Amino acid sequence: MVEVLRVGEHVVRWNPAELVQTGPRADGCPVVTASWGPAQRIPGGRLPAPVAAALELWRSPRTWSAMEIAETYLDMEDDGYHMAWPVRPEDESPQRWPLWRAVVEAIVPDPGQPQRSAS
Repeated sequence: MVEVLRVGEHVVRWNPAELVQTGPRADGCPVVTASWGPAQRIPGGRLPAPVAAALELWRSPRTWSAMEIAETYLDMEDDGYHMAWPVRPEDESPQRWPLWRAVVEAIVPDPGQPQRSAS
């Protein structure tokens, strides 16, 4: 997971795990258990190239068109990256979503979250 501010250094949170096959199920499929190592917090940690590029674009001080936002998001999805959206608590006052969020949700809505119009 990466914590990112608009300005300043990002922080990589690394949660290492080792997957161990512990035996087969009754149908013969393997049973796999995760053994989690200690979590690490790495300020300014190395990022995969597509994530670093997306971060650089996000921090660029200019206005992005809906098409540019959509293309960037779809390129990340094509490269195997998935973005998960935090859910605003129901008791919190509503707030207008930024353009990028509306565009991305119109392309690939997350299941279980209300779909919003990109207009």
